[in-house]
Amino acid sequence: MTVSVALPQATPEGIKKEMQNAHIVHFACHGTQDLANPLRSRLEFSKSSKIEVEELMSEPMPNARLAVLLACETAQGDQRLTEESLHLAGTMLFAGFYGAVGTLWMMEDKDGPIVCEEFYKGLLEGDKMAVQYSKAGEALHRAVRKLKESGAHVLRWASFVHIGR
Repeated sequence: MTVSVALPQATPEGIKKEMQNAHIVHFACHGTQDLANPLRSRLEFSKSSKIEVEELMSEPMPNARLAVLLACETAQGDQRLTEESLHLAGTMLFAGFYGAVGTLWMMEDKDGPIVCEEFYKGLLEGDKMAVQYSKAGEALHRAVRKLKESGAHVLRWASFVHIGR
């Protein structure tokens, strides 16, 4: 398994280029939903650096398997359209990913490392050299359960969701 580590100065161009070869993308940044125009929803890396959903959907990503979006509200859509999945996590499926992890509301920064450590352990369970993509939902469930069992308030652990397969 090859791991490509974070880009220290994340630029939209650099991120999109790296995503073309990635099997898993992991974003720990700020997410903003644009309910008036969901294609303008975006991941923000700094005040001047962002990628909109529309840009992601137009990029070729032949290896895309799993998107992990640990940013606030990445799986929250328009409350008036409860049966629609037009949110950041959902659009990752439209972009070609098989599955995505997101949050339904704001998350606390301190929860990200706890959830990630347990989540990635679950993905690598068994054959340590092969990611078990089909175990993403179960891995997230175990990670969230660990956060819950630590005494975290329900609003901290219930926000995390897995969509897709």
